[in-house]
Amino acid sequence: MGTKIIPPNASFEMLLNHLVLPVMSGLQGFFLPHESASKAAKNWAIGKDDGVVVGSPTYAAGYASLESNGVAYIETPVVESPEMTIMFAGRGTTDSSTNDLTPIFVSSRTAAAALGGLGGIQLYPNSPSVQRVYFSQWDGSVSQSPIAFVSSYSPNSWQFISARVTATTARIRNLTTGAIGADLALSGSRNPGSGKIRIGSMIDATWKGKSDAALCGLYNRALTDAEEVSMYNWAKTYLATKGVAV
Repeated sequence: MGTKIIPPNASFEMLLNHLVLPVMSGLQGFFLPHESASKAAKNWAIGKDDGVVVGSPTYAAGYASLESNGVAYIETPVVESPEMTIMFAGRGTTDSSTNDLTPIFVSSRTAAAALGGLGGIQLYPNSPSVQRVYFSQWDGSVSQSPIAFVSSYSPNSWQFISARVTATTARIRNLTTGAIGADLALSGSRNPGSGKIRIGSMIDATWKGKSDAALCGLYNRALTDAEEVSMYNWAKTYLATKGVAV
């Protein structure tokens, strides 16, 4: 039997080459921003490139503090796909009462779109009580911007949000509170944006708020309800070891 040697002060992540998550199929990006820029940029999706830290985020044991308008964020290598699931554990630290105080959790908004115009996907709380997912559809001549929402969000509170988009529907849910938004029926064709998805900032300068990010998962397919719950349960257990309760 061999001897396991654990270096002094080594973190859980330092001892691993990859994470075994409950849902691996379709995973393009999985980020656990905390402690340092190198850990924030690490992409735990197997075989995928790491992200890039831009600006000057600050780091705590379980999360990174970010700011939109290009000030402090993580640029992932992931681009929006026709079907997609975004998972985010974090909190807004500004209250969404104005554009300057609206945080961006995950975004590639205003990137050039596949079929024309501008596209991109975005997860954000555009009011102090409503969480939204924004994305683009093509109606045959122009790019449209449907929004699915869930009326379950509180500034400065840790929450685990999952948003999924298919060819025909979109939906967002807050797994921390158990609230599920209504399915939004889609018309036209999906019109995904080509820009790299960012954690903590959008590409343009519409909203400039601040957030803390503890986890971000990006899938190129729509997860099932059961898969969303299994990922939430994994995240809840993992983040508790970092002092983050979702």
